Amino acid sequence: MRMPFAVHASVRPEFEQRWSRARVPLWCGFLGPPAVSLAVAGWVTWAGAVVPGLVVAVASAAVPVWFVASRAHLRHTAWWRRVVAWSAAGQAVGLAVLTREPWPPLAAVAAGVLGVFAVGAAQAVLLDAANGAIAATTLGVHSDSRRVRGPTGRFLLAHARFDDDLLRWRISPGVTAPDVLGGELRLCEVTGVWVAEAAGAPGGPVVVVRTAARHAQLVVGDPHAFATLLDRRLRLLAHPDWWC
Repeated sequence: MRMPFAVHASVRPEFEQRWSRARVPLWCGFLGPPAVSLAVAGWVTWAGAVVPGLVVAVASAAVPVWFVASRAHLRHTAWWRRVVAWSAAGQAVGLAVLTREPWPPLAAVAAGVLGVFAVGAAQAVLLDAANGAIAATTLGVHSDSRRVRGPTGRFLLAHARFDDDLLRWRISPGVTAPDVLGGELRLCEVTGVWVAEAAGAPGGPVVVVRTAARHAQLVVGDPHAFATLLDRRLRLLAHPDWWC
């Protein structure tokens, strides 16, 4: 079975089964709400502000389509439900402006809720990290977030993620807020990964990543699990036995 991401031969049978179960809810979750919104827009009478309503509705519907078509969803796996939810909200606003009726935006919201549940079901199957098999793919892996106190005393969220090319980490006030601290490394530069006690703030266990030039400390929610997955991916990427 052909998959849109690469898989190491050691887990190929497992991920063929996962993909066969996840692909239908995945495509329905991302593409179903835009299809519903555009169908509703084409059926109802446009009694409102046509140009602004169409622009908002179409642009919002295009976001999840682009997210899948560009394969960004394979790297940003933690964004699936967020993308579906926010795009559905934009579609609802666009339909409300376009039609000035209550039921078209409600239809978009309902489709969005179903879409969020659908991509959540796909996530539960495809991205399950319990046995570490996801490290033997090129799918994006996100750490759990860890709440830490910043230099000014306010709490910040820290997390990290990697795909088949880059390791990125950030500490920020929120998901969409600018980074207080962050960085990235190419995986090919990493020569070692382990868990140690933080040297300085915020304290506690952190994932230490070594390159030829420096050491970086990654503050994540479950450092041992994240370090294990990252180390396994680094080791497997050096092997040639990958399939698409």
